[in-house]
Amino acid sequence: MKKKYLVFRRMIFDMFRISPGMTTLYCLFDVLHAGGYILVMLCTEKLFDSVPLLAAGSPLSVSLRPLLFLIMATVFFEIANSLSNFHIEHLSPKILSHFYKRIYIKASHISPIDYERPEFLDMLNKALQGVEYGFFASSLILMVFTFYVPYFILLGVYLQHISPILILIVLLIFTPVILGQVIRFRLFSEAEDAIAPIRRATDYYEQVVCNRKFFKETRILGIVNHFMQLYQDGVILINQKTLTAEKKHIRIDAALRLFTIGGYIGILLMLVNSLIQKVISPGAFSAVFASVNMMYALAEEMVTMFSGQITQYAVSIQNYHSFIDLPENAKEEGSFDKTKGITLDNVHFSYPNTQTETIRGISLKIQPGETVAIVGENGAGKSTLAKLMLGLYVPDRGTVRIGGLDSEKVASRCIYQNCAAVFQDYQHYLTTLEENITISSNNSCYNMLVRLNHVCERAKLLVNSDSFPQGFSTMLSREFGGVDLSGGQWQRIAIARGIFREHDIIVLDEPTSAIDPIEESLMYQNFKEISEGKTAIIITHRLGAARIADRIIVLKDGIIDDIGTHEELINKGGVYSEMYRTQAQWYE
Repeated sequence: MKKKYLVFRRMIFDMFRISPGMTTLYCLFDVLHAGGYILVMLCTEKLFDSVPLLAAGSPLSVSLRPLLFLIMATVFFEIANSLSNFHIEHLSPKILSHFYKRIYIKASHISPIDYERPEFLDMLNKALQGVEYGFFASSLILMVFTFYVPYFILLGVYLQHISPILILIVLLIFTPVILGQVIRFRLFSEAEDAIAPIRRATDYYEQVVCNRKFFKETRILGIVNHFMQLYQDGVILINQKTLTAEKKHIRIDAALRLFTIGGYIGILLMLVNSLIQKVISPGAFSAVFASVNMMYALAEEMVTMFSGQITQYAVSIQNYHSFIDLPENAKEEGSFDKTKGITLDNVHFSYPNTQTETIRGISLKIQPGETVAIVGENGAGKSTLAKLMLGLYVPDRGTVRIGGLDSEKVASRCIYQNCAAVFQDYQHYLTTLEENITISSNNSCYNMLVRLNHVCERAKLLVNSDSFPQGFSTMLSREFGGVDLSGGQWQRIAIARGIFREHDIIVLDEPTSAIDPIEESLMYQNFKEISEGKTAIIITHRLGAARIADRIIVLKDGIIDDIGTHEELINKGGVYSEMYRTQAQWYE
């Protein structure tokens, strides 16, 4: 239990660290808000005690003064409440943006292979859910200790001042309320663990149905209803698991409501008896009696909040901190040596939760400045091998050295900052054309426009007023008032983005599938020229494009089947020769 609530302490400390002034003011006004309640009760007591005196002939000022104080106390109470709400509303965006930034930074430090693990994706999903829930719950914790606790402490002091026996009112209020909430955390902790993977799946189904990038295929192939059904089934399952937990809680809570009624009756009897025994004045009776409903409401609100919402969301904030606390490999720094190329020594690799190795015992040396093509059938391991050569993945066994740096031992950024890549699943960034290309830059550029034009020319991207009305400032998204592009144009932009980045190693992973063969051939010839002196790796299914390579690596079932130039491999009559002849038939 203690460990569970330590997560809130940590987030609350973060709130004070991020915005100490605003958070302190929020707490201060909460305390003043609590004091306002008791001040109103005290003024109400004085006002009711003055009424008999007024009836006995005392001047009107006897009642006017407590009435004026009551009005002032009420105004004070409302102002404190408004200021408290104002500060928490303005505090929320600042704190939330900081917590989300921490997740994004943490995610950027996680090994790319972890994104292939369903358990990691579930953890990331739960961490993102935990940000808002965690902040909300931490704010409630602050409210408990800066509003509710001061309120009941001041209430106890007030009741003690009237009559010590009235202190039992607080006990009668809290006992049934606390008993009704003690098991809520366990119920919702179990539910959240079960719901997280289902919620991630339903989020994906919702994207497939609603997201713009899916609509052509889902409509033409008539598969919207399939994903709609999966989405609805997921939502139903989430609701069922949530409802099961709620039902258990409601059954217990309903039975304990009877104790609440008994406590309420006990308070009324105690007040009436104290009034008859002249232990309390009529004003005190009226003030306390009028506030009993408020006491119950605040007590129930506080305990329900603490053991209900707060304990429920404690699970979410634990998920957030579990993600933030994930271990990061403390890798050493290193200097990239572009004269050393890429070396693989008996490399084995398999994806998480699979029994089959995708790469099996590959040893290979790529010389600096060499252009290498990797070919093979689907599933041969081409893209996986490229990711190993870029340091995105590290081998299960064996060693990959990139620019002399061991990818398993050296910090990834030391490798990444010298590499560029264009993947087959390149991204359509909903930004301007200029941003889409220059976003990859790892160095400042003084002649940006000159370099942009040069890179676009190399990538065969025609930047004219027909396709790009505002030139490089054209927004590439109809969703944001811009333009839409063809698949070929997007591929050229992705290639331009890759070659715009300063690099010693570049990987092209099937980047030209939407470009016609003639344009593709010209582009690869152009690529050969601009990669002069660079280490270039081309992954392609079109074997004609592989002819520009100094060497061609033929992969089959995760191993190197053959290596050589185009002519050498054709003359050998192996897998490459067979694949080449098969493709050539389509052009005869």
